[in-house]
Amino acid sequence: MIDPVTAEQMQKDYFYAFIQSGLAVHMVEDRISPHEMVTAFAKIKQVGLKELRGPSRRHPLVIYRQECMAMLRKKTDLTTSDIGRILNRDHTTVLHALKAVKRRAAQ
Repeated sequence: MIDPVTAEQMQKDYFYAFIQSGLAVHMVEDRISPHEMVTAFAKIKQVGLKELRGPSRRHPLVIYRQECMAMLRKKTDLTTSDIGRILNRDHTTVLHALKAVKRRAAQ
């Protein structure tokens, strides 16, 4: 079972991991590309990038994918359609994911 975490804690964990993983070297004016964010997220969660972008609806992967979508929405100016394209999902799936992450964070 996945422990619920706050969005703030998720953000701190991801950016700490960016620094630890050496991806911070790729930052330009505090900017990380969305693809680097997804790659680092997959590395942190110890899932393959292919799995994260794949069709699986297994419970842990769904939660990770939703968290990744929420992170991209919060830390970039990407639209839900753009985020969906990165993760091979429809924009309505991204909207659902954002609501689901918000709901879990409120619990």
